[in-house]
Amino acid sequence: MELITALDEFGLRQRRRFRGEDGRQHALALETLREYLLEEMGFEDVESIRPKDFHEFLFEYYPAQSHPEAEVALALLEVCVAFAEWLRERG
Repeated sequence: MELITALDEFGLRQRRRFRGEDGRQHALALETLREYLLEEMGFEDVESIRPKDFHEFLFEYYPAQSHPEAEVALALLEVCVAFAEWLRERG
């Protein structure tokens, strides 16, 4: 599956699940993850993504890009876990 398609489908699911401030935080977190996977890492399909990529995103990329805040970090973690589980469910 193309990564852009997967991120779009997952994003739609997230928008249905989260509203208000939680919805905004999750949307921002997903956009940050999208930027990392597509632009920074250059992935084109979901088969290229490995668990270590999420780890590097959370513990190396994000902290180096901005001043980590607890609420933002928690949203990033939740989005990474949810996206990884969503991908796993689809094989």
